[in-house]
Amino acid sequence: MNLDHFLLIISFILNLLAILTIIFYERRKPINALAWVFILSFTSYIGFIFYLFFGMSFRKKRIVKQKFRTKSFKKLTMIEELSDKLEISEETLEFITFLEANSYSSFYLNNNLEIYTEGKKFFSELIDKIKNAKEYIHMEYYIFRDDNISKCILKELEEKVKQGVEVILILDGFGSRKIKPKFFKKLKEYGGHVYMFFPLFIPFLSLRANYRNHRKICIIDGEYAYMGGFNVGDEYLENWRDTHIRIEGDAIYDIQLEFLLDYEFVSNKKINREKYFKIKKEYLDLPMQIVGSGPNYSLPIIKSSLLKMIYTAKKSVLIQTPYFIPDDALLDILKIHLMSGKEVSIMIPNKPDHIFVYWATYSYIGELLEYGAKCYIYQKGFLHSKVIIIDDDIATIGSTNVDMRSFYLNFEINAFIYDFKKIHELKTIYYKDIKNSKKLTLEDYNKRSKIIKMKESVSRLLSPVL
Repeated sequence: MNLDHFLLIISFILNLLAILTIIFYERRKPINALAWVFILSFTSYIGFIFYLFFGMSFRKKRIVKQKFRTKSFKKLTMIEELSDKLEISEETLEFITFLEANSYSSFYLNNNLEIYTEGKKFFSELIDKIKNAKEYIHMEYYIFRDDNISKCILKELEEKVKQGVEVILILDGFGSRKIKPKFFKKLKEYGGHVYMFFPLFIPFLSLRANYRNHRKICIIDGEYAYMGGFNVGDEYLENWRDTHIRIEGDAIYDIQLEFLLDYEFVSNKKINREKYFKIKKEYLDLPMQIVGSGPNYSLPIIKSSLLKMIYTAKKSVLIQTPYFIPDDALLDILKIHLMSGKEVSIMIPNKPDHIFVYWATYSYIGELLEYGAKCYIYQKGFLHSKVIIIDDDIATIGSTNVDMRSFYLNFEINAFIYDFKKIHELKTIYYKDIKNSKKLTLEDYNKRSKIIKMKESVSRLLSPVL
């Protein structure tokens, strides 16, 4: 037996074992299991390696330490007493209660909110706030580059550490895999703390690479918290359309809590959380909630929240997302809304940054176009914004894409906003973006070539594992 035959037999055995594991051991959704069985059945050892690093579904208690949380330090608001004052509908009140009951997400009223859609403005203010930090700077990002804007932020962090300000930086091991440890050498020498969330033990690979910390958070002195879609890199300054928010007020508590849970996990330290939770000022009545999600949760809470949120729509559902790979439940809700005469509008990028996800997105968009959905292809740069707006009642902004990875595998964080003025501002931004977009009609979609149809079919088949 020559080496080629031996390797072929070994790869067959490994793939067979993987298929048996998927069928009899892992509790996957059928469509997800079938996608992996397809990959393993028609590939050799490459399929097994891909499954080993990006598909193996370890028991959650083995892959992710359970993060325990407490609300003992929080002052909870009686939602029912505020419903009349805030003119919150019954459906929205039910949704708020759902989040409180299932996601440890308190309802906060004492808040202020600023929306950013341009990288230059966002990073300019972020750097200014870092310069004025007095107590601590907590940052958590999926991607942190080694480029001009990253070096500028790093320089300011080094200066603040020398002034005695606590600096903690958590980066995802996969998303920030290209950055070298020496990049943060001075920051750590001065007393800053830098951690990789699930670091890769060899380039590009780790048995936990499938679980990614996709959050983009910065908290400064407990007075300002930034979250949304912007990572840290030069590409976010030009030809990039994203949505980020700055929060002031009590809702920072839950953002801070998510950060501290991640910090305790990566550092293996137990910290005194109480010192980071102080009410600073009184703000306007701006109702909102913060929801975190990840593989350490027993349920995909952000996905469930989006389903319930979209279900409450009476008139319109407006979606901005770089990737659109809904599961059957979400797809069916959108179809039912369209069949009921409600508006469903989806805005996506005009170019791919992940080719299979791009064509899978078009496949699902095409299906909704047949039911009367509106689709807009954003033309003015890459659309990375993750926003969903329901009527004039609820809007969500955060790190979560409309895809399986964000729903089930990534650590994500989203803000749910119930303020009419801010929702109106987001809708104004959305309709402005439509002017910078090209409408995709069903007629145009049906004109696509056979090659594109083939790309869509293959990508859609693989979509559960993308």
